[in-house]
Amino acid sequence: MTALRAAGALAAVLTAPWWWVATAHAEAFAQLGPVPVEASPTCAGFVSAEAQVTPVQVGDRVEDGVRVAIHYDAGIYDGSCSLTVTAAWTNLGTGASGESDITAVSTIDGHYGFIGYANTTFDTGSGTVVVTLSSHPGAELRLNA
Repeated sequence: MTALRAAGALAAVLTAPWWWVATAHAEAFAQLGPVPVEASPTCAGFVSAEAQVTPVQVGDRVEDGVRVAIHYDAGIYDGSCSLTVTAAWTNLGTGASGESDITAVSTIDGHYGFIGYANTTFDTGSGTVVVTLSSHPGAELRLNA
């Protein structure tokens, strides 16, 4: 039992100086505020965007990924207005990249209320990921997946 106590004391002495060090905090969520858009001559409005780190199932395993969502409000809620935004991503560590269109319909549902929301998920791998959206030229969402 003395050897066990000695090992425990040694572990405490070696780790105590590191207890004050904060772990690195990676941004797991980012958002872009609303910007004006015109999906068609009768369907103007605003769109905002967000991205968050999320697990992605690839085959039989779980990988690091990013979910990107848009929120579209055309001020017309009969389902006649939709907006398609292209989301592109690049993993700065690996160089991997991809893109996908996201289409949201500005409508009201009797149960949920306003629905102008749509999202997609990317298998980005781990590292710093930059997401850009066609609705927000020059802006980017930067995440650590």
